[in-house]
Amino acid sequence: MKVPFSFGLKLVFRWLAPGLVLAVAFFPLAHWLNTFLSLPISVEVYLTVATLVLGWLVMLFDMPIYMLYEGRRWWPGWLYRWGTQREQERLERLQKEPENIEKLIDTLQFPLSRDRAREATAPTRLGNLLAECEDYPRLKYGLDGVFYWYRLWFYLDKDTRGDIDDVQSLADGALYISFASLVGFALSLAYAVVQLSTDIVFYPAFGASFYILIAVLFFIAFYLVYRVSLYAQDHYAELFKAVFDTNGTRWDPDPVVNILEELTGEHTLRRLSRRDKNLAAWRFLRFDRYKTPSDPKSREIGELLDEKAKRVAAPRKPGTRALKGKSR
Repeated sequence: MKVPFSFGLKLVFRWLAPGLVLAVAFFPLAHWLNTFLSLPISVEVYLTVATLVLGWLVMLFDMPIYMLYEGRRWWPGWLYRWGTQREQERLERLQKEPENIEKLIDTLQFPLSRDRAREATAPTRLGNLLAECEDYPRLKYGLDGVFYWYRLWFYLDKDTRGDIDDVQSLADGALYISFASLVGFALSLAYAVVQLSTDIVFYPAFGASFYILIAVLFFIAFYLVYRVSLYAQDHYAELFKAVFDTNGTRWDPDPVVNILEELTGEHTLRRLSRRDKNLAAWRFLRFDRYKTPSDPKSREIGELLDEKAKRVAAPRKPGTRALKGKSR
């Protein structure tokens, strides 16, 4: 869905722009390797090939990049807790400010807890914004946002899907460029440290002080582009929620619920609310699990089938049939 197969702005945002930033960041190292190995590779050839290859790699790492920026993976525990607390304090400051539309919009970018109170659940603004966006369909309709998004996508017409992907490409591209700038920052610092501590010269015209300056510029770009990307992310989040508001009822959970009834022998599922049916279908399709209203936790379907088979195969008590016959 995200890969740009046609030439256009989506290809520039998602592929060429972040690829070029990384190609520039890796240029001193590539020049040093080219000189060390005596390879006849020109700057023009390097920039072209590196831009395409590195941009392609960035797109492949789309999910890990998002998880890093959301704070879902690779954050030390202390940093995760500090970031989440900092976001919670930002939310509390917003809630204390005088009521206005801008404050309300910023507050709505935090997810709702079970008791319908806004709270910070992630250590970054992007993490909380996307958590609110993805949790919205579950709270309103019992539809898991990530899981059912791919199902509802098939109900959308081609033009609508294209419009949504255009907005998403802006959000993706900005985040990719921010990530590429972060890599450039780390590489530039590494170049400076290596040249200060060894005799290695990556590029004759660049000294250690130049690399430090470039590192500062890369870091500024990393932060500023990330903050600007939040506006595009918020725009896409609203489109994401709008798809569930306008097309969520097109998903019919009854066929899945019927299968669940046959497997579990629980014939009260058809009387559940549509929201509860959506949740039951999600548990079954995504995790192969089922949760009865009386159970605090869901159970694996395989476990329930084993119990059902044991009940059917259990031997009858001696004399049971004869007693039934006499009672007649």
